Amino acid sequence: MGTPIPHVLDHMRMPGYPELLAVGNTEEKDSSSDIRNGAALWHTDQSYERQPASATMLYSILVPSIGGQTKLADMSAAYDALDNKTKEKIDSLEVAHLYGAGKLLDDEFKANPLKTKDQVNRIPSCYHPLVLRHPVTGRKSLYATGQSSFAIKGMEETEARELLWKLKLHAIQDRFVYSHSYEVGDLAIFDTLSTMHSAVPIEKANANDARTKRLLWRISVRGLPLIYKNPGKVSKTNASN
Repeated sequence: MGTPIPHVLDHMRMPGYPELLAVGNTEEKDSSSDIRNGAALWHTDQSYERQPASATMLYSILVPSIGGQTKLADMSAAYDALDNKTKEKIDSLEVAHLYGAGKLLDDEFKANPLKTKDQVNRIPSCYHPLVLRHPVTGRKSLYATGQSSFAIKGMEETEARELLWKLKLHAIQDRFVYSHSYEVGDLAIFDTLSTMHSAVPIEKANANDARTKRLLWRISVRGLPLIYKNPGKVSKTNASN
């Protein structure tokens, strides 16, 4: 599948397994809504890194009776549905990404989700194409218009933010979205180069009620399986703030 990526949020990692995240509401650290529902906004895993993820895997351990579904937006279909004028405008644009930047712009988080100075230093801003040509299929798609995107190279700040917001709202229309309701033991695998996703919010777990608990094990990988040759370049150099 690719090379597993250790997540920048050290406190979310599984002890002894830095590439594996425990996602849900079962631990004391998950009690705040910012942590418990940190994936409730639309995002693309590791889009804030110079070499972003190419796929994410979620293995379901505990399933709540309310909430916790994963919604996936087809960013290739969303691109295809744009008018030609918009496609011409955005095809060559480069977007600046930084962990949590989109969360702050959307007013979904009141503070930077990075907890330590070391975490901030490990994740400098970077540029990625707004329109990504898939390294395997060759199909164009919108890339990571939520969560980490915060500016467009050569574009005035307000105009850039309005364009990113408009494209995100376009991409998350019901006609482009699949919602997966988990059963225990499900393994969801999705291509992060051509999708964007979010988690349906969940409540704080009740220790005495298993129906309130959500737990997924998550691994994201970068790169492509060896069967694919000439995968192409999917990311660029550091962005200047």
